Amino acid sequence: MGDVDKARDYYDSNDIADEIEKAYLTAHPGNAPGSAMASYSVRMPAAVLEEAREIAKVRGMTTGAWLREAIEAMISRNRDDEESVPISVLLAAAEEYRHRKAS
Repeated sequence: MGDVDKARDYYDSNDIADEIEKAYLTAHPGNAPGSAMASYSVRMPAAVLEEAREIAKVRGMTTGAWLREAIEAMISRNRDDEESVPISVLLAAAEEYRHRKAS
């Protein structure tokens, strides 16, 4: 088992939420206030995570970037009073359709 696999196995099977909660946010000059990144540990079924990894890979993204995009899209959708669909969701759906069609 390689280092990446060991790390994945560790973080998939250990809860580090307390450590993340205790972490300090670091300000980076030039970034807008409130744009600092923060992390949150979440557990999900392995099959769901593997599917997220595959979707991200097909789209040429990291799993984290794809998960951020999906979460941001859902937040945006919940904020909107209108029945609009964020463009990122439409693009993701089109890419997933293309991938499934090619399989």
